[in-house]
Amino acid sequence: MKHKSIFILFGILSIFSLTSFVLPSFALNNKSTQTPPPSQETEVKKEPIPLYKDDWFDFVNEYWEKYSTTATVIDIYTGYEYEVMRVGGYNHADVEPVDSINTDIMHQIYDYTWQWTRRPVWVKIKDRYIAASINGYPHAYDYISGNNMTGHTCIHFYKSRTHATNNWDPDHKACVEYAYNSQELFDNYVGN
Repeated sequence: MKHKSIFILFGILSIFSLTSFVLPSFALNNKSTQTPPPSQETEVKKEPIPLYKDDWFDFVNEYWEKYSTTATVIDIYTGYEYEVMRVGGYNHADVEPVDSINTDIMHQIYDYTWQWTRRPVWVKIKDRYIAASINGYPHAYDYISGNNMTGHTCIHFYKSRTHATNNWDPDHKACVEYAYNSQELFDNYVGN
């Protein structure tokens, strides 16, 4: 009987030991009890922002509506940017800064001297960046009052022409090409 009691006692201890130390199967899937898998971080890559060299007559003239859509002009040499509204133009965009603060930024780009000198720029219209060229001399008609500028300036795009000669101005053409070919500067500017 002594042996029988020992076996029963041994059997009870065995059952108790197994249930106490053997984990149920669902516990094996518990992430807190398992070694985590190697990190599989997936880097989310954003799409690079493109720079376009859009044709004035085939695209930009229709895309950028007069009197309603503003655009941001980014001067490549200084990094300064200012807001303009298209107020006219059929061979190229006639524009004016939207207010006196933006006029001051544009005037600063030209060392506070209005001048006809062409400059390469990127123009952001509705989240689309387009290579272009500006001049900095207000002339002719004036549409926006209170912006501390009398007249408008011009923005030329790929294949745009002057109103006077109806030809593609070679200096504007060179600036558009320079703006478009400044891809590394553009990538740095937009964070590509």
